[in-house]
Amino acid sequence: MSAGETAGEKTFAPTDKRKTDAARNGDVLRSQDLDIAVAMLVGALWLKFVGPWMLDLMKTTLRGGLSGTVRRLMTSPLAN
Repeated sequence: MSAGETAGEKTFAPTDKRKTDAARNGDVLRSQDLDIAVAMLVGALWLKFVGPWMLDLMKTTLRGGLSGTVRRLMTSPLAN
């Protein structure tokens, strides 16, 4: 090893055999950007279809809580 060379640096390009061996063993580079883009797309589609239902449910729950419906139900004779 020369003075300017570290253990991680390669001086020669990989041969075709090494590339095919690495691909066969699953030792290939994979883009994390693709994984993130797919996750963002799935999340956006989920919000598009499920979001309105969730928002309506939250509105109903909040309105019920603020109007005192929950307190009236808890103090009713049927709650005991």
